[in-house]
Amino acid sequence: MDKLPTLYHFTNCEGGSAILSNGTMWFSEVRQLNDDTEISFGQKLFREPLLKWIENRFQKDTAKELINFCIRRFDFDEKTNHILSASFCQIPKNPRLWDEYAGKNTGIAIGFDPRAFTGMGNIKVVRYPDRSHNDLIDYTFRIFDRNYSSLMNKSWLEITPDAPRIISDFIALYVCTKEKKWKEERETRIVWLQAKPEYREFSDESRQSNGMLRYSKLLQRESGGKTVDYIQRDFREARWPNIPVREVVLGSNCKMAPREMLELLTECGYRGVQVTKLSNEIIAPGQAVNGVWVTR
Repeated sequence: MDKLPTLYHFTNCEGGSAILSNGTMWFSEVRQLNDDTEISFGQKLFREPLLKWIENRFQKDTAKELINFCIRRFDFDEKTNHILSASFCQIPKNPRLWDEYAGKNTGIAIGFDPRAFTGMGNIKVVRYPDRSHNDLIDYTFRIFDRNYSSLMNKSWLEITPDAPRIISDFIALYVCTKEKKWKEERETRIVWLQAKPEYREFSDESRQSNGMLRYSKLLQRESGGKTVDYIQRDFREARWPNIPVREVVLGSNCKMAPREMLELLTECGYRGVQVTKLSNEIIAPGQAVNGVWVTR
């Protein structure tokens, strides 16, 4: 399990310090972010092929129920659901993210153990089609054929226990397929689908099997001149790992010194977290500056 890739979240120093101090990550409403084609690109590409695949692969009654379920939940009617996500990258030196989201190298990148987000949503690597869309669709449903072959002859009631896995894959088709122009971001998303109060099947106090609240309070913030809905998820609630943060990378122009970050991490109770600083200087491999390992 220690081989799981680190997920880096890029932000400014103030935002990063708040994340570490509060132990919370913001999940923002996807449809209110900076890409006007969020969800619609993946939805347009996969909606009809998905419904056709369900109809052709599952028993008639099961297919009918599953299609109705998909239309009701995955057409993402803004009146019924919030689609919330937090963005990460598995590449700590991604230049586009340092430039756009970490204040042109003045901010930081927080490297999380992905297990810290257990129960907070579906972790999915975003795809950026750079080949024939038909090829991508064919490939996707060949994978689905393999993954769901054992369920295709079962009733709707029998496949209900597998609903979370099915939901995870279906959500990824819409939310984690983006236009090629965003490819340099190499994004990994944690996606959370939360019903609006009037459409909830459980009480607001209801908890999941892992003890975490099923619904989180909706908050609002200003971003790019518009209001964005978001929720806060506490990554310190995770049952494991003991150390949710593996590394903090300071941008080459970050005004916060490595020692200051080490002090903040210690004050917040984080142990064994590596602090590194991107440098424009040529530093010999393995050289340490002020006791902190520095990347080249």
